[in-house]
Amino acid sequence: GKAADKFGRKKFVPLSILLVSIGFFTMPFAGIFVNKILFIFSLPFVLVGVLSLLIPLNAWSQDLLPNEKRGKFTGIFNIVNTLSQIVGSFAGRIIATIFGISWIFVLGPVFFMASIPLFLKVKETVKIK
Repeated sequence: GKAADKFGRKKFVPLSILLVSIGFFTMPFAGIFVNKILFIFSLPFVLVGVLSLLIPLNAWSQDLLPNEKRGKFTGIFNIVNTLSQIVGSFAGRIIATIFGISWIFVLGPVFFMASIPLFLKVKETVKIK
């Protein structure tokens, strides 16, 4: 949160996306029990990436909306998030059935990396000194 406020969300979000994408991309090669060293290497990228992504994105979205529309946006965002989790669980099941459970992480980095240009088009809401 503090780093995003200091350097700007527009710079911080792509870095967080890159971190989480590295972690998700390397997970299938690690497996949970196959390559413990790669798993231990990958997991912090996933955790730090996801955690460093949530706070600036929530703050950024709230900064871009007028006060009277923030509640409506949060509700719509929660509905979209829930629907994507439902669709994702079916997609994950298909991928796990065909390729194995550790490969469910493969699609995440593709969507994360594809979102970077979209975030770069959104205006910065923090005044950087």
